[in-house]
Amino acid sequence: MSLRTTITISQKPMLVMTPKLQQAIRILAMPRLELVQYISQQMVENPILEEIYDEAEEAESEGSEDEATEAEIDLETGLSDDNDVVDKGDSPELDVTDDEFGDINWQEYFDDHPVAKSEWEAPLDDDMRDDVAALEETLEEHLLWQLRMSVVSKDDYAIGEVIIGNIDEDGYLTTDVKEIAEILGCEVAEVERVLLLIQSFEPMGVGSRDLSECLGLQLIQLGLENTIAYEIVKDKYLMQDLEANRYPQIAKSLKVELALVCEAANAISSLEPKP
Repeated sequence: MSLRTTITISQKPMLVMTPKLQQAIRILAMPRLELVQYISQQMVENPILEEIYDEAEEAESEGSEDEATEAEIDLETGLSDDNDVVDKGDSPELDVTDDEFGDINWQEYFDDHPVAKSEWEAPLDDDMRDDVAALEETLEEHLLWQLRMSVVSKDDYAIGEVIIGNIDEDGYLTTDVKEIAEILGCEVAEVERVLLLIQSFEPMGVGSRDLSECLGLQLIQLGLENTIAYEIVKDKYLMQDLEANRYPQIAKSLKVELALVCEAANAISSLEPKP
């Protein structure tokens, strides 16, 4: 009886933090003052947005103004009754009938007088609006938001800020953990612990120090840490054989069938080298 290791694909329910969901959670957690400032900033940066007033409040405000106007008219009428006699028959009347405007064909009017539209008035669907909002967030901001959502102490948050600040645009940590520990005056183990937390964030593989660690983190998050693919990416010599397409050599080193090495190579090729 021979033992074989295979890579299988299975479905399981999991929460996917889409950019739209992440933005919604971040907005809901904002204090009122910060929310007002955020909305004002979005109104300035995005000309597509427009401010919408509450019709109920506006109607209530107009009603209050009408009541005040009626009160002023009653007051003036009362004064006139006390001092002068006003002959209503002598007062001019404005005779406006519906016939003057009822015969107008408004559809023909607007067809003959098209309204010029600004280039900013072109409607955008929901997906395009989500893409515009997502593009405004940088990788650093995205990681800091996930760090704030994590239950960490003030010291760990300070360490996390420095780590995230030293992650380049490809998602790799560019500074040694020992140097970070020296800057913050803390133990290397503390920096390693916070780094491990950040490496669990999205996108998968972020915070890696080299390609091997990047691919290995992605396989772990996909639940493939006990596979041939994981054994290959964690061994620099096997990675060299993989880059040179020396699959038989890998199969010989791991003592597995060549078909399994090909499956592992396909799984590795589907990973993202630059998170």
